[in-house]
Amino acid sequence: MPRVLTRPRAALALALVLAAGAAATPGGAGASDHADPIDPFRRSDEPERGLTGLFVFPVYDGKRTKGGSEKDLSKAQDEKLVLIVGANRLRATPPYRGLDAFEFVINVDSARSAKINYPKELARPTSADERNTARYGGVVDHPEAIRPTFRITMKLKNSLEPFTDQNFLSRKVEADRGNGLQEVPLSTVTRWGAGVRDDPFIFPAFFGTNVIAMAVEVPYSAFPRTPGTDSLLVWATRSRNGAQVGHVGRAQRAQLPRFDLLNTIPPSEHVKAIREAREKPGVRTDALRYLFPAEFNLRSFDDQPDVAIFTRRHPPGFPNGRRLEDDVAKLTCEQGDCQLYELSFVPPRSPKVQEAAKYDAGRPTANDRPFLDEWPYLAEAQEEPMPVPVADLTTRTRIVFVAIALIVLAVFLFPLVLLYRSKRQLRRLRQAVTLAVAPPTPPPGAPGGASS
Repeated sequence: MPRVLTRPRAALALALVLAAGAAATPGGAGASDHADPIDPFRRSDEPERGLTGLFVFPVYDGKRTKGGSEKDLSKAQDEKLVLIVGANRLRATPPYRGLDAFEFVINVDSARSAKINYPKELARPTSADERNTARYGGVVDHPEAIRPTFRITMKLKNSLEPFTDQNFLSRKVEADRGNGLQEVPLSTVTRWGAGVRDDPFIFPAFFGTNVIAMAVEVPYSAFPRTPGTDSLLVWATRSRNGAQVGHVGRAQRAQLPRFDLLNTIPPSEHVKAIREAREKPGVRTDALRYLFPAEFNLRSFDDQPDVAIFTRRHPPGFPNGRRLEDDVAKLTCEQGDCQLYELSFVPPRSPKVQEAAKYDAGRPTANDRPFLDEWPYLAEAQEEPMPVPVADLTTRTRIVFVAIALIVLAVFLFPLVLLYRSKRQLRRLRQAVTLAVAPPTPPPGAPGGASS
C-alpha cells in the first residue's frame, strides 16, 4: 500500500528540505552527472562546476564507432580510447569566474578484474551475474582495492576559447608501471581538447544547452596492463582546494538522490559507505527515506562501486563504457532505475528540437544536435543556448510559505510580548501601590512623634 504524505509528514518533509537548504553551501559537495548542489534559496549567483557526464568509447582509425561492426582487426594498432568529461550546464558565455579553481581528474584502473557476463538480450537478463553486468557493465573483484593506474589531471582557463588544446591552464599524465603513479610525457595522450560544446545528454530539459567539455584520446598501449585483466575501470572527479567535491562513474548513477554520499569519497570506499548507510543511516537520511522511499531508499543491488567498466571483448555501448548516442535514461530504467526515464517524457521546448531529437512514443531517442564522427566527436556548441529550466515555486506556494513564516514568527514572539507586557504592568502596579500607601506615623514620645 503506498505511503500517503499526511500533513504532519508534509510538515516534516518541508522542515527537512529547508534544513538541507540552510545547511548546503554554494561551494559544498554536490551530486554529479547533471545534478547540482542544493541551493533552494538561490544564495549564490556563481554557477557550480559540477560534473555532468562521463563518456568512454573506442575510435578506430580516428573515427567514432557506432556499435562495434566497424572494427577492422587489421587496424587494431589504430584503436584508441576516447574519454570525455562534461562539467557545468552553462547559462552564460565565457569567461567563467572561478573555473580555474577546480581540478578535474580522469582515473583509469587497468589492474582490477571484473566478472562480465552479458545476457543475450540486454533488457532480459536471467541470472544475477547477467543482471549486474546489464546494470553496471560487470562486477568488480575486490572493489576495496580500486586505485588509478593511469591518471589525467586538468585545470582550465576562465576565458575558454573555441574547443582547442589551448584552453588548459595545466595538464599532467601519470601511469603506474609497477612503482606507483609516476608522471609521463603529455604526448602519452595523443589528443587533447577542452571548451564549450553542446550538452550530449539525451534528455529534454538539457536540449539547447551547452557544457564545458574535456576530451582526450589515449592509445590502449598507454594503460598499464596486468596479466589476466582485460577490463578498464574509469571514473572522474572534481576537486577544489585539494578536497574532492564531485564524482562521476557509470552513467546517471551519481545523479540519483540516494547516491549523493559517493561524491566525496574514492570508489574503493563506495561499497563500504553504501552498506554503512543502509545499516546505520543518519537522522536526516533516515527521515528522508521514510518520507521519500522511492528517491532515497537503497536497493538490494546497489552494493557496487560507481565506475564505468569497459572491455574490448564486447561491442562498445552502455553498459560497456558509454557512447555519446546511448540513451542511458531508457537503458538504466530497464534495470530498475527509472526516475530520469519518467522525466524524459516532458514536452520538448520547441518543434525544431522535437524533430532533431527523433521523438518516439513521447520521448527523445537522440540528441538535439548530431554528433561528429571525427574528433572531438561532441556536437557543436549552441550559438544561442536556451536557459536551463530552473524549478521554482508558484505564487500561491510562496504566499503559503510567507504565511507559515509569519505564523511561526507570531508563535515565538507572542509569549515574549506577553512576558514583556506582564513585567511592565507589574512595575506600574508596584509603583502605584507604593504611592497609595501613607508612611507610618511614629508613636507618641518617639522622636518626631506627637507630644502629650
